[in-house]
Amino acid sequence: MNDLSPLKPKLNKTVDFIQKIEKTIPQIPKPSGECKIIVEGKEHSFPILEGSDGGKFLDLRTLYTKAGYFVFDPGFMATGLCCSSITLTDGEKGQLQYRGYKIEDLARNCSFLEVCYLLLYGELPNKSELDRFESLVYFFCRFINFSFVWSFFRNQEMMVHELMISFFKGFQSDAHPMAIMVIENRFFFDDSNFYKRLVLLELCLLSCIPI
Repeated sequence: MNDLSPLKPKLNKTVDFIQKIEKTIPQIPKPSGECKIIVEGKEHSFPILEGSDGGKFLDLRTLYTKAGYFVFDPGFMATGLCCSSITLTDGEKGQLQYRGYKIEDLARNCSFLEVCYLLLYGELPNKSELDRFESLVYFFCRFINFSFVWSFFRNQEMMVHELMISFFKGFQSDAHPMAIMVIENRFFFDDSNFYKRLVLLELCLLSCIPI
C-alpha cells in the first residue's frame, strides 16, 4: 500500500480552500410572491422563488404535506433540484456563464487553473491565491498517481457502499439515472469531513488532467 505521509504537510494548506467552498454554498432565495393551487377543490398556497437570472420557480416542497400529492416529473425536466451559483445557461441564445463571467471572456483572458479556481471557489484568484492553488495541483500531479489516490480515498472510507447493489436492484430497468443518483446520495453519502474530502478530491482530479 502506498505511503500517505506525503499528503499530510499539504493538507494544512487546504484549510482556506475548504473555507472558501463553504462560503460559496448558495442560499435558497426569499419568496418573491405566492401562488395558489387548487387540488380537489381545496386551495393551497406556495411561495414563488426567483433566481439570479430572473427565472421563477414554484416552491412545492410542502405539496405532499399540504395536499397529499407528489409531482410527476421524469428526469426532473422541469424541476430545480438545488440552488446553484455556478452556471447560467441559455441554449436558445447561445449563452454560457460561469459565476457571472461569459465563457468567451474566460477563454480569452484566463488560464485553465484560473477557471477551475473560479468554478470551485466562486471568484477569480489573485496572484498569491493562484500560486498557492497551482502549487497544490502540481504537487498532486507529480507525487500522486492513480494507485495513490485510490489508496487514500479507500482509507478515507470513500469506497462505494455494497448496499448500493441491493439499492439499485429496487429500481425498474428504465428508471431515470438522475433520479436514482439523487436518492442514492441522500441515503449513502457520509458528509462528515465533507468539505475536506471535497477539496482533496478536486485536487486529485485536477492533477490527472493535462495542463
